Amino acid sequence: MYVHYRVPVAVTHKLPIIMVHGSGLTGMSWETTPDGREGWATYFTRHGFKVYVVDFPGRGRAGFNVTPINQAKFTQDVSGQPSLSRTGLESAWIAFRMGPSDFVPFPGVQAPEATATGLNEEIAEQFSAQGVPNGESTLDPVSSVTVPASIDALLDKIGPSILMVHSQAGTFADNAVAGRPGLVKMMIHVESNCGALSAAAIAAYKQVPNVLYIHGDNVVGNPASTGQPRLTLCTAAQTAINAAGGRATLNRNRF
Repeated sequence: MYVHYRVPVAVTHKLPIIMVHGSGLTGMSWETTPDGREGWATYFTRHGFKVYVVDFPGRGRAGFNVTPINQAKFTQDVSGQPSLSRTGLESAWIAFRMGPSDFVPFPGVQAPEATATGLNEEIAEQFSAQGVPNGESTLDPVSSVTVPASIDALLDKIGPSILMVHSQAGTFADNAVAGRPGLVKMMIHVESNCGALSAAAIAAYKQVPNVLYIHGDNVVGNPASTGQPRLTLCTAAQTAINAAGGRATLNRNRF
């Protein structure tokens, strides 16, 4: 795993923030917006937090395992070659809920890639350029083992932290909460891929002082995106944590 850290001259908050990206992305998604505005990484650093931005194994600056690709090349046997997928702009437009179909915007959409009439090509090009192949398909062991182990190692190194995750990284966060009790002091899920929490996971989340689920707009009535299924699962997770005596909040925001 690659970690880019920022430490302000004046640290005014005791707990650092670890930011973990989602599918098809790298830590770049926390660093700047497609239209060049400040990202959350520098925003929180300016406000006195130490910030650790992750590229998890198989992605971005962490690199991927080229061995299975080379083996397929030299043996002329592609049966074991992993699939490297990358989300295109059309799919991202719908998944990120900029509009209900390709380059058709939702009314009042605030994403800079979109305008009232459709695509802002210059900014959309920068947005699309943030996407990379999901190279963790080359890893052995698989990402469901490798990524949580890497996050655990980072927590062991820097100590108690706020863990902020996006999308795919939601399930990795569940592992971190269970695997490093006492080190995750706040858990922030930004439209995470929430799974159904086991009794053990709920018990682990109960020990986290604050759990926050954040979801944006244009969720209801948009079956082509993952927004509604994720909101439903994260709402269930929030309810289960609170029912067990934990402290979880779900916020709906317009980004």
